[in-house]
Amino acid sequence: MKKIVFVWVIIYSISSYGKIEEVHQLPHGNYALPTSQQPGPLFSFGQNIVDKKDVQAYLFVDYFRGKNICIDQYTPSIFYGISDNSTILLALPAFSKLKNGLQQATGAGDFFAQIEYAYYKRDSLYDGSQSTIVASLTFPTGSIKKQPPTGLGATSFFLGATASYMDFDWYYFASLGATLPTSPSPFKNIYFYQLGVSRNIYYKTNQWILNALLEIDGIYTDHQLGVNGATAKNSGGHTLFIGPSIWFSTQRLIIQAGFSFPLAQVLFGDQNKIDFQFSVNIGWKFNSSPDEKNDDAENGDD
Repeated sequence: MKKIVFVWVIIYSISSYGKIEEVHQLPHGNYALPTSQQPGPLFSFGQNIVDKKDVQAYLFVDYFRGKNICIDQYTPSIFYGISDNSTILLALPAFSKLKNGLQQATGAGDFFAQIEYAYYKRDSLYDGSQSTIVASLTFPTGSIKKQPPTGLGATSFFLGATASYMDFDWYYFASLGATLPTSPSPFKNIYFYQLGVSRNIYYKTNQWILNALLEIDGIYTDHQLGVNGATAKNSGGHTLFIGPSIWFSTQRLIIQAGFSFPLAQVLFGDQNKIDFQFSVNIGWKFNSSPDEKNDDAENGDD
């Protein structure tokens, strides 16, 4: 049933291809800064469309804690705007600590390349809505031999879709996706469903934006394969997280931080549970926006 719903959403998304209506919004609230600096999710995937030729570097830091479980993950990444409607992302996660029970490992995770395309976009002077398709390819640069493993052990694919609405004060989004590992990885499909809402707290046109966000993120994981291809009973399950975060951005800088807590965890067999997640995302935009260049000219800067 999960696979049927996921495929239906992707087919519906593709059927809406080509509906692009672009108007520059008035520079208030969530639109006080260029596209790349406007609010986005922290825990959820996608919605990373930036303007053409924009270049951004990020460092995403993730801490998961629970009884007998500890994950410290650092993910540097680079975004590039292929066009005003498409973005490419390159990222390499690394674990400074990956502990599950008595097992502990460190090292690089799986490198991935992701492309996001906005196939639908409708903008007015006061608001805008957007739908995107997200696709990524993950390469097995992590280790499947370490315990716990730092990678999936084989090439994997991710396919997802997002939808969002934004006006001066509010930002809403939803997304649905799945990670699909290939053989010989012992890991099986992972499904994601996500919702979020954001409220602008304060802004100053062409200078900064401050927002509060709340996200709900569901993850369903199929059983892994164990010895001799048998199903590993102590694997897989369903977790539903809820997490508040704060967003702050300027013409160049983005800082976002928040906590996430499980509303429900139904894990198959005997597994250690997550108590909370703390995440920080720091980004820097390298190229100047038109508004920033205009401000520099008015101030007499070179």
